[in-house]
Parts: sequence; structure tokens; C-alpha cells
Amino acid sequence: ALWLKPFFRRAHSTCAAMGCHPSTERSVGPKQTARAQRPTSECCMDNPAVFAAQLGIPKKVWPRVLPALANIYRQRMGRTLDKPFELLLLHHQMPNILDEISKDLSTEARRELKLCMQLLPQRCLPPVGLGTFNVFADGSRANASSSRWAPIAFAYDHGCRMFDFFDPPDGGVLAVENDISRIGSELRGKDLSGTVLISKPDFLSLSRKGLRAQFLDMLTKLSLQGTQRGKPVIDLYMMHFPYLLIENMEFAPEGEIDTVWKEMEKLVDAGLVRCLGVCNFSQQQLDKLISICRIRPVVHQFEHHPFCRNREMVEYCQSIGIACLASIPLAKGSVLSSKYFRQKHMTPAQCALRWNLQQGVSVIPGATSESHILDNLASASFSHAIPDMPVLASTVSKMQETFPNLYKYMACDGIFVQSNGHMYCSTAATEGPSEALPKEKEQIVRQIGDIVSRLQIADGPQERRVKICRMLRTKEHWRDISEMLVIPLPEFAAFGRPQQLHNCIGARILYVSHHLATRRHADDHAHRAVVMAARRWAEHCAVPEDEVMLWVDFVCLEHDDDERERTTNSLGLHIISCDGFVSIDTPGYWDQAWARMEVSLADTIDIPRCVLRATSDAEATWSFEALEVDDLLRTRAHPSTGTVEDVAKWPIIHMQLAVARAIQGRVAYGDMAEPSAVLEDFNPSQVQSLRHLRKALAERSHGAFVAARSACSDCGVPPEIICEVEQEALAESDGAGISIDYIFSTFATLAQEATGKLDPTFKDLSDELFLTKRVGEGLLCPRDLKVGCSFLDTLTSRNRRKATHFVSWVWGYTLHTVTSCLQRWLESSGLAVGEVFVYMCFFCNNQWRILIEPSTSGCCDLEVRFAKRLTDIGTMVALMDEWHDPVYTKRIWTIFEQYTAIKLNINVHFTLPECPARTLHKHLDQGKDGFGKVIAAIAKVDAESAKATFQADEDKVKRMIREFGVEAVNDAVQHSIVEWVGKEFKANFHDLLRRSSVVSRGSILDDAMTPRRNSELDSGTILGDAIMHL
Repeated sequence: ALWLKPFFRRAHSTCAAMGCHPSTERSVGPKQTARAQRPTSECCMDNPAVFAAQLGIPKKVWPRVLPALANIYRQRMGRTLDKPFELLLLHHQMPNILDEISKDLSTEARRELKLCMQLLPQRCLPPVGLGTFNVFADGSRANASSSRWAPIAFAYDHGCRMFDFFDPPDGGVLAVENDISRIGSELRGKDLSGTVLISKPDFLSLSRKGLRAQFLDMLTKLSLQGTQRGKPVIDLYMMHFPYLLIENMEFAPEGEIDTVWKEMEKLVDAGLVRCLGVCNFSQQQLDKLISICRIRPVVHQFEHHPFCRNREMVEYCQSIGIACLASIPLAKGSVLSSKYFRQKHMTPAQCALRWNLQQGVSVIPGATSESHILDNLASASFSHAIPDMPVLASTVSKMQETFPNLYKYMACDGIFVQSNGHMYCSTAATEGPSEALPKEKEQIVRQIGDIVSRLQIADGPQERRVKICRMLRTKEHWRDISEMLVIPLPEFAAFGRPQQLHNCIGARILYVSHHLATRRHADDHAHRAVVMAARRWAEHCAVPEDEVMLWVDFVCLEHDDDERERTTNSLGLHIISCDGFVSIDTPGYWDQAWARMEVSLADTIDIPRCVLRATSDAEATWSFEALEVDDLLRTRAHPSTGTVEDVAKWPIIHMQLAVARAIQGRVAYGDMAEPSAVLEDFNPSQVQSLRHLRKALAERSHGAFVAARSACSDCGVPPEIICEVEQEALAESDGAGISIDYIFSTFATLAQEATGKLDPTFKDLSDELFLTKRVGEGLLCPRDLKVGCSFLDTLTSRNRRKATHFVSWVWGYTLHTVTSCLQRWLESSGLAVGEVFVYMCFFCNNQWRILIEPSTSGCCDLEVRFAKRLTDIGTMVALMDEWHDPVYTKRIWTIFEQYTAIKLNINVHFTLPECPARTLHKHLDQGKDGFGKVIAAIAKVDAESAKATFQADEDKVKRMIREFGVEAVNDAVQHSIVEWVGKEFKANFHDLLRRSSVVSRGSILDDAMTPRRNSELDSGTILGDAIMHL
């Protein structure tokens, strides 16, 4: 039986590949199977019975229905109805055609015919075809010993009746590995009347070459004219992407999609193409195209496999009469090692293909050998149902890996926009700084993925690290990755040196994550915390302390720069090699992006995680516990929303997140690890529902949030867990600030384009952005879970992080006033622009609740939350527009903010724009008189006469101020402003001293005792008087 198995498989594959779509399968014997699934070369009218059987048209109906359909098609298209998918085109152009041809049929026959047309998108294409992308190059390498690798001819001879190819750019590797003339030579002389040929234009040169000329060149290379009984040769001509490209594989925003589609329609009109299709479109793009086209697409080809599901797109296409074709159905081989696709009677590849076929989606897998082709074709004949598998938290898109910079213009985020009478491709993805990795880092991620792919499902941590070390020692091209360095716990307790990890038989390795100081003396807080964490973990796991090895950064990363970089690159491998993971919970630990990244890596393979809560210096108060499922949910947060002490760490964090995604794909669907028992209290559907809920909140998608919340409730997730997830999103949004870097760059350009003014005020921007452009419309607000969010919540997490400073300012300021104030303050504070995230009401408050909803006046609870917000942030930056007649001191909100900051003892930094600051310093240089003029001008504060934008705000704040005492408020704010002027004077005086290089410090001070010699010395004479005045 084993000896005969290859022959049976080949015979079975050949017969099975010739049949109907699996949606019409019946349980038949071997002889019936071979007879019913033999290849057909006849057109519709030559053998209508076979044609009807393929579509599932009842036997009693087709003799009357098919001739009528064929006659109508001939009248409209000028050619015979030869292939099933052409009925989709006819149905698109005549939606009521069934009513016309079924008038004389019985009610039951009409019902069966209607059902047949509804299922037509699932039956009109052969179930399995052959994708020819790089098939010659991949197959030649795999079949090096074979004298002739002819995959197209071999597949055709064994029953394949659908081939997908594209017109490659002239010259280069793609043209060699996707040789159109070779495809034509292998199909030449064969009967193609029952075969579906799918082609796509050259997506690189389409913008400079005419589509018709390019198509005719492709036909010339193919040289298949006359080999098919009816023309045209190409059955489906498909738009490869919803955009055009230029030579360097970059997006071409000038590409007119509607113009390209009209050129494709002309090919149908000229009889060169039967039907049209699209590839990689989003639902919005498909809707837009259908609304403007004359000839609708009949097929949509997109990435669809168990790791990248798009069930919504499948259902949508089938509902509007468009057939679905899955590209990359095996995820470039990633599915082959999935434990969910291990069936008795099918290979993993057949299971994965069958998963698509069960949903009515045809597949076009590639192949590197003849046996692959046979196995793929045989997948259509199996009647075994493939059970569904858990859904990944994040999809594994091979298209995204191939086109990382272009993916946002297709799939879910791609959109079409109208401009100048044409349709152009754009994206709905929130724009922000690119997190794309450099090529060398991408190579490292691939290397780590290669290493992980060699691990087995039965491997424990010990086996994993032994295999990893062995691979690193034997493979020279993994030189950017280092072996793991650990230190024994007893040696670490005595501050010993780390030793290199070998096989470590019997040892247990603990990874310690912390955010502590790295001082290296005996009573160091970090050292004591790590030692206690390790000892508690050893006690918890019942492991002797002398068998515990530690990985802790301030010991194991203490090497030269090259070795440190290699160790950092290898962090993901190190973490998955550990037996345990302990977080030392100190204030601010969970807010750190680096700590969140380490936790993400640990969770890829569900390493048991524990926490040592060391919130004070008193060790007696420290507690140690193993994290349960609800604790794990609470401690998971995306690193992009965390903080870093050094912005240079962000590229490292992004690389490690890419590593985490690579590991997660292998772990969840590969051969690495079984699900951890730490999640045993939650079933997979509950865990997946919570992940969808978090994702919907992060993406601000209201529809997805409603669906995910309902799914959580339906699958039994406790309400308190759902509430905690929502509260996390609320806290993240409510405490966030906007990046100053974003204000200086992207927002400045946006403001000028939106208003058409070089220096607009924020009142102008409010009208344009919130009332006209309606920024935030349709997005979920994570604070009240309603539609309509703040400007801040529309930004990416790169530009939205925990606020570091509160900005007190006035909406009447111009854009230049705000940016100049912030720039001067940054220069004086010494802070880096990437480290500062400011809370500004324009961006952070939900203007949908204030400006747009008429029931809200704007004062609904702003003052109630202000004190808490200011306390949480801890620092205020006050933007003064002028010093001689400032608007700042005439607004009631700024007076109230200043008084609240004084009352809460909050540190306040005043700042001026560049020009007013220069005039201020000139007046201070004039001595006592100038100082007096400045104080008299800038310290005029009168809360009673101050104004607010909303009268309700003004009345309410003034009532509060009257409770405090108007004079007391005025005096306190005046005193704060005068203190700032004194600091400016003092800084100006010290600057004068620094610039006095001719006169010594002693002579300057001596001369200051006898002033009035020049303006610089006049400043010195009044220093004492100024301080006394303050």
C-alpha cells in the first residue's frame, strides 16, 4: 500500500482536478468521480449539459434557460457564451434577466434558478488553478536535477484549467522569472476553450505606456492566437493594484484610476478580453469603481488565507455578484507547519486550500514541484470539512511584508477620492512618522524568524535555548545575533561577572524586566530588587537557588558597543529562551515603552509571568505574585503609547515589535509551543474578542467597537474585564498630549493649507478643522465611547503620548505666536523636541462635545477636571503673546489656570515669542525705569473684566473666582507674573556678565556701585532694587 500510494495520489489528483467546484460536490464512487469530473473543452452551446452541471442549473431547467441566456449574450456582446463567469457580466448588465427568461417556468424551477444565480460567484471559476509568479525560477531551483521543468504544461495535462500570470516589466529579474513567452509556449497547441486565463498589466510601466499597447505587446509574447476556438484569448484582465507605480516601486499619486479602467473597458469592447477584474481593492474602492464604471468587474483577487482572513470582503463580493479568488492562499508556505492543518487524509497545503474552498473562494497557489501541483489540484476533491482555527490578534499579511509602504493604499485602508473630475487612490490610514525598519534591521528580523521556524512544538525552554545556541554557532550569516549571556543567582547576589551560556543542562533561566537605576554598589536598590525577585521566583517554582540563572540588562548588556548591539538585536530570542519572566513593578514601570516591549515578547509564547511590587524602599512592603489571566490583560499595553527616556530607543523598540510579530506568527500557527495554561480560564473566543475590543479602541473604530463589545458579552467575558479594557483606553486618551514636533511640522502645514492663510489664528483653524472639515467625525471617542473624537485621538500613537506639560494659552493667538513661544521655551529648558508632549485644549479637548453639539456650552466639566489634570501633569507652560498689552491677562480661563497652578504649587514657566522677548530685554536694559515700565504694563490683572469665548464659561468661572476673592486672585496672578519678569531680568543680567569679556567680574561689580556710565552697567545698579521690589 505504501509503495502504491504515490500512484494512487497522482491518479486521484488528476481526476479530482477536472471537476466541478466543491460547492456542488456529491458523495460518489470512484468511477462516478472520474466520469463527472473529466475535463471539458466544449463551449456553452456545444455541451450545455456540462455547462449547466458546473453551475448547478437543474436538469429540468437548462434546456430552456441556457439557449435564452446564450442568445441574449450574443446580442449584447457580439460573441458566444463560452465560459461560466461571463454570466456574471451578463447579470451585472441585466439584473432582471432571470425574470425575463423564467416566465414560463414553475415556481419551484424559478426558485432553483434564482438560487443558482445567487451561488454563481462561488461556482463560475475552477476551484484550483496555478499561480505562475516566479514559478519558473522557484521550480527550476527545486527541480535542478530535472532536465525540463514545465509547470504550466504539466498542470494542464493533469487537469488544471485556470492560470494566473502578469505582464512583467521589460528587462530585469521579473521578466526572466515570469517569462510570458514561455507560458505561451507551454500552452500552445492545447485546447483552451475550457480554460480560464487571467492576466494583469505591467504595474510599473503602466503610467508611461498606454494600456492597449502594453496589452498587445503581451499578446504578441504569449502567441496563443488561433489556439482557442473563440476569441478573445485572455479571459480575465485584472487591475493588479488600486494604484499606479513609478519605476522605483513608489506610489504614483497622479495615477487616474478611472482613466485606466476606461482603457480596460475598451479592450472588452474590442473583443480582446472577455471580462475584467480587480486585485487587492478595499470595499470602499470597489464601491467607488462600481459607481463610475460601465463594465463591472466580475472577479476580485485578494490575499485570503487562515492567517489573513477577510470574511467581510468575501461576503460582500458574493452579495453583489463578484467571484472571489484567493492569492497567496498558502501564505508563502507559512501555513504548512500549522498544527491546525494536520489531517489524516490531507497534507497541510491541501487543508489550507480546502479552508478557502469551503467558503466559496477559488485559489491559485504556486508550486515548486510536480508533486506540489498534484497535491494542490487534489484539494478540490476532498469532502472533509476543515474545522476553523483561532484568529490571530494581528493578521499575517504577506502583501504587507512585500509592499510595506504601499499596503495602506489597498486592503482595509485604501480609498478612492475624486479630484479634478478623476478618481485617485489615497488612504484612510492615520498618517504619522513612518515606523518602517532600515534594511539591515529587516534582515535581522528575517534571521530571527528563520531561527524560530526551526524549533519544534514539543520543545521546552531548555531545548529552545540549546538549539538556538547551536544554530548561532554554526551559521556565519547570523553574525548580527548573539548568544545569551546569563549569570548564576548566587554569583549575581555577590555581584559576580556574567558567564557565557552554553547548554546549561538543569539550569532554569529567569528574565528580569525593570525600570531601576543601574548603580553598582552593594546597597543598590536595583540590585536588591533583582535578587529578591529571583529568590521569590525560585521559591514559587520550587527551584534551588543555585540552579537559577539570571538575565538582567545592567549586567548582561555590559559589553563593548558592537556586542551590546548584537545582544539588543537578540532580545526576542533571549526572552523566548527563558523559563520565567519577572517584572519589578516600580512607579512608572508600566508606562515605559521598553518594559511594554519586553512584556510583548514574553507574551508571544506565553512565558509564565510574575511581578515583584517594589513600590517603596522598605523591602518588608514588597510583594511577589504570579500573574493570572485578568492581570495579564491589564498589564498588556502597546509600546507605542509608552514613554522613553531616550528617543533613540524607538527604532530598537520598533524592531523588537517586528520580531514579536514574527515569533507570534510561528507560535500561534506553527510548530513552537502549545497554548499556555495561564489562559485556561479564558477560552480562545474570549481572548480573541478582548483583542478585537482593544484593537477597535486603539483604532477609534466605533462600528468595530460595538461589534467587539457585543462579541465579548456573547462569549461570556466578565463585565468587569470589559470595563477595565475601556477604562485603559479612556485613561490613555484623557492623559495624552500632542507632540510638539507634530505641531512644528505637520500641523503647521495643515493649518496653512486648511485656512489659506500664512499665519492663521486658532479661531480660524477651529472653524475650518472642526466645523468645515469636521476632523474626528465618525471616529470613536474613547472617553465617552460615542462617535466624534478629539483632534488628538485622530493621531497615531507616535504623536500622541502621555502629556509632559500643560500649556496655558489663548485661542486668539496666531500659529506663529504659539510656535515661537514653544520654540523659545524649548531652547531655554534644554528639552529635546521629541520628548515633549503638551496638553493644549485645542487638540486634546473633544471639540465635538464643545463646538459641534448644540447641547454643550463648553464648560460642562472642564474646570472640575482641570485641577486633577494639572496635578497629574505637574508642569505648566504659559504662553504670553506680548508684555506691554497682553491678551493673556484679559482672558478669564488663563487667570483661572494661573490661580489654580499657584494654589496647587505647580511649577509655571512663562514664555514670549521672539520679537516681544527682544523688546522686553531692551526695556530691562534701561535700568530701573525700564523695569518699572515692564511691571506696570504686564502685571495688569483684573478678573472682573476678563472675558471668555462662551458666556456660560465666563459666568461660571467668575462665580468661582468670587468665592476665592477677586482681589486675592488678582494679587496672586500679578505676583506670579512679576516673579517671572524678575527671573527674565536676572537671566538678562547674567547674560550681560557672560558677554563682558573685556572687564573682569570684580571691576564690573565695582563700577556697578557708581552707575550711569552705560546701559549695561545701569542694569547692574538696579539688581538689588529689583530684588527688593519683588
